[in-house]
Amino acid sequence: MLCAACAGQIRPAPRIDAPVPLRRHHAAFIYGPVARDLIFGLKYGDRTELARFLAGEMRKAAPDLLAANDLLVPVPLHFSRMWRRRYNQSALLARVLSKGGESPIYAPGLLRRLRSTTPLARLSAEERKTVVSGAIGVPARQVEQVRGRCVLLVDDVLTTGATAGDCARALLAAGARSVDLLTVARAGGESEEFEEGMRV
Repeated sequence: MLCAACAGQIRPAPRIDAPVPLRRHHAAFIYGPVARDLIFGLKYGDRTELARFLAGEMRKAAPDLLAANDLLVPVPLHFSRMWRRRYNQSALLARVLSKGGESPIYAPGLLRRLRSTTPLARLSAEERKTVVSGAIGVPARQVEQVRGRCVLLVDDVLTTGATAGDCARALLAAGARSVDLLTVARAGGESEEFEEGMRV
């Protein structure tokens, strides 16, 4: 999938403390030019075949998270954004991850966007928290599936953790025992480039 030159530019993400209220967070890569191109290809370029490669890298980075959780839950898109993109890249990643032998159960309907939010690019961490606060919830009919379960949340990139945090709070409020996060990449020292690229 990658030539030697591009593969040499990808930096594995070291493990760091997860933002509250997540229990743990692991990422396959530090966000950089090559990781950006792969994620953008999947997210905006209809390169859905990249989900298999990226999920494979996520699996290599965090086999312990996959083994320790009961459910794989993708970060949801609002239906208006889903209509424009035609697919949820986080759901594609979670579905591929669910196909391993010891993987958690793929559960795409456990979180729902209750309202559309404005693009988060160029907003501060506090502004992002305000925008996404309460925007994601667990449908009442899904609460029983969440209660007492360990949930692995799946997304493409972690920046400030505002969206992932809102997802985690919704799952914990519905009775989840814990919420971990697994992403393709984590924003590192290239935040300005990251913000410019993630405007859509």
